[in-house]
Amino acid sequence: MLTSKSIKSPTDTKNLAPARLTDSSQAVSDRSSPRVIASKIERPNPPGNRDSRPKTVALSASPATQPTRSESPNILQADELASPSRHDHGKNEKLSRPEIRRDHKDQYDSKITITPEKKIVIVGDITPHHPRPYIPPRLHPDLVIVRSSPNWQHSGSYFSLTFSLNSCARLACVPYRSCWGLTYYYPRYHRRYVFVSIGGWWPYEYRYIRYYWYGCHPYYWYGPTVISPAPVLEQNTYNTYNYYGSTAVTSQKSSTAWKYPFGDTNYDVSGYIEKISAPDAPQFQTAADLCFDRAVNLFLTGKYAEAADQFREAIRISPEDIILPFTYSQALLADGDYARAAAVLRSAVLAVPDDQLTIYYPRGLYDKEETLLAQIQALQKAAEEEPFAADFYLLLGYQYIGMEQYDKAAEYLEKAAKDPANQPAAQKLLDLLAQLQQPEDD
Repeated sequence: MLTSKSIKSPTDTKNLAPARLTDSSQAVSDRSSPRVIASKIERPNPPGNRDSRPKTVALSASPATQPTRSESPNILQADELASPSRHDHGKNEKLSRPEIRRDHKDQYDSKITITPEKKIVIVGDITPHHPRPYIPPRLHPDLVIVRSSPNWQHSGSYFSLTFSLNSCARLACVPYRSCWGLTYYYPRYHRRYVFVSIGGWWPYEYRYIRYYWYGCHPYYWYGPTVISPAPVLEQNTYNTYNYYGSTAVTSQKSSTAWKYPFGDTNYDVSGYIEKISAPDAPQFQTAADLCFDRAVNLFLTGKYAEAADQFREAIRISPEDIILPFTYSQALLADGDYARAAAVLRSAVLAVPDDQLTIYYPRGLYDKEETLLAQIQALQKAAEEEPFAADFYLLLGYQYIGMEQYDKAAEYLEKAAKDPANQPAAQKLLDLLAQLQQPEDD
């Protein structure tokens, strides 16, 4: 079973010298250090380690103190990186660094948990600062967790649940091989899933509408179209008038005045409106959103070079976004430009905060898995023919992590880490693999 606890990379990326991309147009520009918080929440601590029992609520929202935020490093410009000392990555390395997980429980307000009665409840409080509770990295062998609650809505191949007034997202229970898993989507905006966050993290403070259109699965890739987008309803723009002078038909039933809301005439309406205003609603679409949307559609039609140009333009417009470079790198790889793909990938990996270790693998850019597998095979063949293949090994290790083939990923990342330019990024990905291999605490 996979776990998603973050392991701090031993490499200090702050001392790395930024360099320039070999492309005539920079892939990633200098940027100020944004404050990025990811919506990953630790599993409940064992009872003996808790200072106080967490509040268990049945899908309700209440305010809570905002946790301490961590700084996200800048996305470095990708080219030749400084050469820090080599860190050996052995099988037992994960056992020598247990201290890196110590403060995760203090960063989050709420989490989804399954009770002994097989019911889904939220432990903690859903707040405007953390509108989505943490999903634990567990798969479920049956639908007991859904059928035991009357609030789940059956929507064809999946089930969905509105879990809070503080979020416009819905929780979805979707099929995964012979099991079921949990993910999020935004029904008003959803088009398809593009990303899988292998470590489970997501920068929940991002309000870019592009990520409401193109969502992300935590831990497991459930597929790009596991949830169908909402149908577009035609709106009637014609005004209807009573041209014939007939009296409008009205209901003869008398009813008492509706008491808004909840039958309480003394209810504070302003407070109610504030509660249902969904603080995680997206911002207005920007030029970067439109570039990203166009790039996704170009990629799906096989126009990889044009898609790469659009992803690069989105990065230029929105340089603080740490997720965009992963799509740019994938488009360059799909177009066969391995050197630039590796350069962008190095920057993208190093920009991920050490205490929120993950990759945002854009697996949903492909309509057919066969296309992605063919591109990985072409990359592997090129690596076999190239005597200086460290960049190829880094790309292969990253691709195999995204495809959940962790043994192959470790093999190539160990080779990539022998090259000074690729060592920091390769070591960070090896740390991610180490965290995925750690057993999950109860």
